[in-house]
Amino acid sequence: MCFNLKKYILIFFSLTYFSLHIRGFKTELKCSSDYTFIVAGHAYGSHYDTNKGLHPPFLKALCSEKIPPHEFIIFTGDAVRNSTEEEFNMLSNSLKKPFYMSMGNHEKSDYGIKFFKKKYGNLYYSFSLGTEKFIFLNSQELEMAISDIQVEFLVHELNEIRNEKNIFIFFHELLWNSKSIYKGINSNGRCRHENIKGKSNFWEEIFPVLQKFKNLKFFIIAGDVGGNPDAIPAYYEKIDNIELIASGMGEIKDENLLLISKRNNSIVKKLFSLNRFEFDSLELYNLEFLKKFYKPKPKNNIILRNKNLTKKNNLTIKTLISNYYKIILLVFLTIFLTIKYFVKR
Repeated sequence: MCFNLKKYILIFFSLTYFSLHIRGFKTELKCSSDYTFIVAGHAYGSHYDTNKGLHPPFLKALCSEKIPPHEFIIFTGDAVRNSTEEEFNMLSNSLKKPFYMSMGNHEKSDYGIKFFKKKYGNLYYSFSLGTEKFIFLNSQELEMAISDIQVEFLVHELNEIRNEKNIFIFFHELLWNSKSIYKGINSNGRCRHENIKGKSNFWEEIFPVLQKFKNLKFFIIAGDVGGNPDAIPAYYEKIDNIELIASGMGEIKDENLLLISKRNNSIVKKLFSLNRFEFDSLELYNLEFLKKFYKPKPKNNIILRNKNLTKKNNLTIKTLISNYYKIILLVFLTIFLTIKYFVKR
């Protein structure tokens, strides 16, 4: 009897722990069967700027309502530059629509963790909307990987599906970049192939889970692109019923966000330019195109900044050379005057 009691207590606590960590987020969203939402990657913008809050061109577009009507916004990590209460408040106050986030490395802090748990109940969570399920994973718990408890969470969420047909999964880094075929796909610096190989478990643990659900359509969306002058602005690849997608902003001319719409039971994806596109088709930014043909062109202000930096460096070098010769001249003059003084004596 005592043994059975211990067994039941152990099962109870195990189930309690599981229910606390494997759960969905109850959203207040009320949308019609057709709706549109924004996905914004690296939304604080350039690594080299100092703005607090959202990337100024993105915020300007939101405030001017240039962006088409939408019901909510999703941030795929790095929506704030510094994970402080001030910047999270600035983010919240600047948005007129509900927003949801996956954690990026710039959100990872004591306050960032507190913010996520208060707003979403956990650092990873999900909610359903009509025939769509939205799953947010945290690739910061393990460095550029998905932890075991989150893999369990993902399996649990997919097994619980009833009416959902389109599954959106969000995380920050391009976790698929760990395969050697993605060498040369310049995301932002942290998750380029040479930095993420040996860390990401996407192909070993996440992708095999998704492959088991052949009746579902998966849209895997990351946001760690666009923030460096040599970074890609977007990525697209389709493998059977699984689409790998990335979009972002900050340093490049083609900086963008994603507009995703549910229309007549179909999912429509479109890049929206924050500057001026050279190539505006999401599907164009595929593996072959990015490797063979695409050469990022930084925005004009980035080019100007780099020119000014080069000019400043050149002036510094010239100043150093000029001072060097002055010092040498002064030394020789001192030696000459000293010799002349002693000769006269």
